[in-house]
Amino acid sequence: MMNETTRKQAKELSSLVASECRDMADVQSLLKELFKDTVETMLEGEMDEHLGYKKHSAWERTAGTRETATARRR
Repeated sequence: MMNETTRKQAKELSSLVASECRDMADVQSLLKELFKDTVETMLEGEMDEHLGYKKHSAWERTAGTRETATARRR
């Protein structure tokens, strides 16, 4: 779960969000964006781990080229 440092960072983030929001619609909009970005980051991390390389890495760009070149030689 969350450690003390993470809790402190969450508290600081909530203070920042509160200072930027004028009403509940602003809070809801920011939380929606935060949730979306968090889930995307988590899913990208899972995909990187599953594939064995990061998105847009050199391996990803050259892997398709190698496979195509190998197929042509056959």
